Amino acid sequence: MEENVSAVKIKRMRMETLVKGLRGHRATKAEETAKKLKQLSEEVLVPPPDLVSYTSKSLATKIMLFRAIRESIKMEETEMARCLVQTPGFYFTSFPGIGIVLAGGIIAEYGDPRHWPLVDNMASYDGIVPREKQTGGIGKQPLKGHLPLDCNRILKDWLLQGAYHVGTTKHPMHKSEGDDGCHRLLEHYR
Repeated sequence: MEENVSAVKIKRMRMETLVKGLRGHRATKAEETAKKLKQLSEEVLVPPPDLVSYTSKSLATKIMLFRAIRESIKMEETEMARCLVQTPGFYFTSFPGIGIVLAGGIIAEYGDPRHWPLVDNMASYDGIVPREKQTGGIGKQPLKGHLPLDCNRILKDWLLQGAYHVGTTKHPMHKSEGDDGCHRLLEHYR
């Protein structure tokens, strides 16, 4: 697509050449795609030659930009993994469905694990469980409140995404007889 692609060029191209080019670029269903491209090139109005040249160059520039963005994302994920491996948060990646981005997001919001409060307080801070108030002494039942409105919404989003991925990803290590690939966390998710 970077090299002078246009509807006029596809219209003039032989079907075998187009299929071969699509296969060379690992296109799935190359024959169907080639037929569709040929059909669309026959139906389109022939643009002026100046416009063909401009759109071809514009498409090549957009492809270069897309590749640069992909490379930048890869570089950011590599750096995130390097930083994450220096914290206990790296163990999050051992959960099926949790990758570097999710683990990094959760650890970034929670902060240093040495300063984490009790699990109940953390869950309330996340906004995934209601707050409780204790009144009337030790023997009384705590009063259930509502979900906190001032919770950490970003952390809540990371945790819910993580729960979804853990709940929908089969663990690759559980492949024994009679095992459906489920793990204990899946039951918690359900």
